[in-house]
Amino acid sequence: MKSYYGGTEEFGRTLGLVPKLNYFALFRQSLKLGENIEDLRAWDKRQRERGDNCLARITASSVKNLADGLVIYAGNAEKVCTIRNDDNDECAVILENDGAESYLRLDDVMKLKRSGSNVIAVTPNGEKKCKTYVADSIEWDTDFIVRPYSQIPSDEWGYREGAIVDAWQQNNPRWRWSMHFHSHLTRDLNLDEQRSLAQRIETTLKERGEGNWKRSVKLVGKSTYPDIYEVVRDR
Repeated sequence: MKSYYGGTEEFGRTLGLVPKLNYFALFRQSLKLGENIEDLRAWDKRQRERGDNCLARITASSVKNLADGLVIYAGNAEKVCTIRNDDNDECAVILENDGAESYLRLDDVMKLKRSGSNVIAVTPNGEKKCKTYVADSIEWDTDFIVRPYSQIPSDEWGYREGAIVDAWQQNNPRWRWSMHFHSHLTRDLNLDEQRSLAQRIETTLKERGEGNWKRSVKLVGKSTYPDIYEVVRDR
């Protein structure tokens, strides 16, 4: 089971604009295709040593979109593109350096490994970059839970909550004008928002299970390690 920690933050006020809300869910980085638990632990260790945030993130402009984004993320899986050759052998689609595609029998793949956003097939004749795609893994169980933002286990995940107010001012009388002020207003979802999130997730899961879900949003990746996604309108 994967745990997501939902909350909302205000932005735009410090720019002189009418403030808006961003809804988000924070969660621990998942294993990617070609990774093992040791890879993830090594990445997590590097993040901690640099003092960086270790949590992945999904951001949306509304509770409804956040709910759909959670279901999309929790129900998706990356897979290697495959094809049958003339001998009916299942082959992985390989991307050559010039972008051309070739095929590699899956029996010749010793293992898969990860290199950034690329999935690499290790073979007796060297390493080959695989062509992959993200698919809805509805044939498998979708199992996740959403908790309040304030319940993030910071000691375990190394998440540092942003300050509500970060202010500095020069105290020398000649430089009283020299100051810095930044406010970061982040909170848990209120009861109405929690209720709306729960209802939307329930409806989406039901429609998805029945094959009647018409997606109106998609996830756009903004970074990897940690993953950062934004939920945007699909049409």
